[in-house]
Amino acid sequence: MYRPLTLLTGAALVLTAATAVGPAQAAPDERTISYHGYQIAVPKSWQVVDLTKDPSACVRFDRPAVYLGRPAAQQNCPAHLAGRTAGLILEPLSGAAPRAAAVAAVGTAAASAPSADNQIQVGVEDAGVLVTAVHGASGEASVRQILGRGRVTSKAASASLVRPRATAMAPAASIVAPGTMINQQAFDQCTAPSLGAMNAWKSSPFKAVGIYISGSSRSCTQANLTASWVSSNAANGWSFIPIDVGYQAPCGSRNPKMSFDLGTARSQGASSANVSADAAAALGIGPGSALYSDIEAYTSTVACRDAIMSYISGWTETLHSRGYLSGVYSSAGSGGRDLANSAGDSRWLMPDHLWFAWWNNAADTNGGQYIPAGLWSNHQRLHQYKGDHNETWGGVTINIDSNFLDVAGNPPPPMTDGVYRIKAEVGGFDLDVQDCQAQNGANVRMWDRILDSPCQQWHIVRTAGNTFKILDGNTGKALEVAGCSTADATPVDLFDDQGTDCQTWTIEPIIGGAYKIIGTGSGKSLDVAGCSAARGTDVIVWPFHGGSCQRWYFTAV
Repeated sequence: MYRPLTLLTGAALVLTAATAVGPAQAAPDERTISYHGYQIAVPKSWQVVDLTKDPSACVRFDRPAVYLGRPAAQQNCPAHLAGRTAGLILEPLSGAAPRAAAVAAVGTAAASAPSADNQIQVGVEDAGVLVTAVHGASGEASVRQILGRGRVTSKAASASLVRPRATAMAPAASIVAPGTMINQQAFDQCTAPSLGAMNAWKSSPFKAVGIYISGSSRSCTQANLTASWVSSNAANGWSFIPIDVGYQAPCGSRNPKMSFDLGTARSQGASSANVSADAAAALGIGPGSALYSDIEAYTSTVACRDAIMSYISGWTETLHSRGYLSGVYSSAGSGGRDLANSAGDSRWLMPDHLWFAWWNNAADTNGGQYIPAGLWSNHQRLHQYKGDHNETWGGVTINIDSNFLDVAGNPPPPMTDGVYRIKAEVGGFDLDVQDCQAQNGANVRMWDRILDSPCQQWHIVRTAGNTFKILDGNTGKALEVAGCSTADATPVDLFDDQGTDCQTWTIEPIIGGAYKIIGTGSGKSLDVAGCSAARGTDVIVWPFHGGSCQRWYFTAV
């Protein structure tokens, strides 16, 4: 495990030879920290860690702390931390690498500095100090109050804040993570290891590394985690498991908690997905990649399970709309079990990959009593089989969790002629001709699967390239945009096959095993009206956005 932190105690800490000009205004329950002529008051309960005395100490914010000095590139962190409270890093400004959002300020001006990725960075130029203030989802105001009282008490070695040079555009998001990893091993660590450590670990059996790319509950600093770090390691043969640690179970012990209200929880999942997709793209991890929502262990109830499933549905739908696969990490006995028990419920969208923690030391993807073998069975599983332990490779020791992967991220094959049932992702119902009507204009809707019904068996006939006719198995009539209209929300129906543009469709594979179906004449997507998950919902055309009401699954009859 990690080494004990070197803690400093006392009401005031002075780490330079400079003498403070007057006492800091600290309340009885606070302590005053002085570092290189910069003075700030923090709660007495906060730990203080001198990184000059313990250079490899883990800079972590799952508990309140102040870190004095520059964090090491390779820190001695526990493998698995989640949750963020509040804390500070005070380090020399000269030679530091501030974010683009950092500002040069002190006192009340510092309190108004922007927050990005739950961090506020301020360059105190007179004292030559870079202040990084970290906060959780609900702690920003208290951190800003602390920053607002900071002041320069003596001019030490002053330095200027040098912001990173602006780039013309974000890095090309071309890496697919984790991609196809069949029966491979991976490790995860709270903070991205240094490039040197990653190079040393090329001698290990691990082929992929879990990286915490986003989320307000990330505990560790991620100074190494840049687009350059990702591209360098990718060039060296590493794959990645991108992790978001955001909202947690409403019945669990961790914060921030997702809402028990299902609509709010779904919205929170969508918001987290957008943040995570943005973070992935900024690192060069592009569409086709799987992003994993880390929902830590909890004691489940029906209401809690439904809130989590709603959150995951919003997470999944939004990632799909942005071209990413959806993954979820959780304990096999809580999140894994709840996902398995909810897999047949049409209210929810299931993730593409399930990553479950079951520390049984078995390097396989067997979910045992928690996850039936028939679920997530098509290269869709990751198993964290051993937690928090040290391993040494290439002379470098890291505390890790060990994982076994059987995943693939490829889209389905191109469409071919045949007879298929066509299911929408939203609701999970089949494309159906209402009451098996045979007349022109017969209504097409979503309905329960009826295995022997010809009105749910669609003949897919290629006309050219990836363009097809979709013919009703009962009458042979064509699926048509009503009246050959190109207007949004036009319903689709059946009509005699005439081969017109409003009766032909391009059918193309998209990520996650689904297809998009685009009308040749309208240019719009086949869509479940209102994205409703209700039985009997009509089918329309609508501009393509990639959401669950426009993702279609084909099963050969």
